[in-house]
Amino acid sequence: DYVPENLDSVAEFEAPPSPESSYSQVFPGDEDFAKDPVLVPPQLQTTVLDTDNRKETDSSKPQHVVLNHLFTEKDGHPSLLSL
Repeated sequence: DYVPENLDSVAEFEAPPSPESSYSQVFPGDEDFAKDPVLVPPQLQTTVLDTDNRKETDSSKPQHVVLNHLFTEKDGHPSLLSL
């Protein structure tokens, strides 16, 4: 078994420090929060779910742009929530 000479020192097992360049990301400023939100992609305006389709294959699988998206519009009348 290996026994280090200086039991108080474990410097050889410590990870090297991270480079300063990995923390160069600046915090967002007020001007970043004042920007308008991104518009909804046109693919999310319509959906193929719960629509009357003549072909069964059209509704068998939802489009990839319909899945895993959430859009809310608070100021719209009527209010809009899209999943």
